Amino acid sequence: PPSAQAEEQNKVLHGGPCEQTSHPYQAALYTSGHLLCGGVLIHPLWVLTAAHCKKPFSEHIQPLALERDCSANHTSCHILGWGKMADGEYPNTIQCAYIHLVSREECDHAYPGQITQNMVCAGDEKHGKDSC
Repeated sequence: PPSAQAEEQNKVLHGGPCEQTSHPYQAALYTSGHLLCGGVLIHPLWVLTAAHCKKPFSEHIQPLALERDCSANHTSCHILGWGKMADGEYPNTIQCAYIHLVSREECDHAYPGQITQNMVCAGDEKHGKDSC
């Protein structure tokens, strides 16, 4: 089923190692030698990070408003990251998987009362692949 539970964050389930140079834009941000979060290189000097990697919002830190419809059911998505795998361990290499967007109704049915308008649901129920 699609994933939406906060305690299940930081996972790439049932993916596999990515080819070493297949995603040259993917970044790993470390603090004190430990993986903090992933990000995407969007400019030679800028990395766009995951939401849990941000500083609190302030007058000087605000989110970019994105005008994009992400609601097309069953659209294929490519996910990647260094999150915990199904065995609970963190991988040494970046993991990749393909999943599909899931309708808000299907997601609400799977996770009653947990889905907000700020969430996009995706997963691969048949093969158990997802990212939380």
